[in-house]
Amino acid sequence: MLRQQQQVMAQRSHQDSRPADRGRDATEQATTVRSDRHRRTEAEADRAIERMRALLERINHLEEEFTKITKIKEVVKKLKQRVDETHERVERTSASRHGDSRGGDRSSGVRHADLAYRPRDRHR
Repeated sequence: MLRQQQQVMAQRSHQDSRPADRGRDATEQATTVRSDRHRRTEAEADRAIERMRALLERINHLEEEFTKITKIKEVVKKLKQRVDETHERVERTSASRHGDSRGGDRSSGVRHADLAYRPRDRHR
């Protein structure tokens, strides 16, 4: 009889542990799922941060290039202005030397202005 009581007690103990085991298993499974999800989310965030860093680096590079281009445009503008001023001075000097207000060359019948570089005409 003692043996039967021990078997019954062991069986009850085993049956009582089943819900605890199931609860423990469910908790472990939920923890594993959450940990996996967290790792994936963290990896995605790391990739997004790297993409943003790369974009910011590219933006900085483009801003530097834009600054260089702006400076070059300013230099070109000043050079064009100097060419225009020099051209006008040459025309005035040529016209005053020949006594012709138009800057023409009387011997060839061709006006000096027709042969001269005209940077302003290019932009029209």
